[in-house]
Amino acid sequence: MKQSPISAELISAPLGKTIYPEPYASLMKGRQKRKLGEYFGLTHFG
Repeated sequence: MKQSPISAELISAPLGKTIYPEPYASLMKGRQKRKLGEYFGLTHFG
């Protein structure tokens, strides 16, 4: 399967709360985490 290159910013990032306690939670506020592996069908990492 050959796919065209895309920008990672085009893949939606779910909004959610962090499980980090303060002071780390405030540092992570606004962070976006994109599931690139799921989008591209990757199953083996490392």
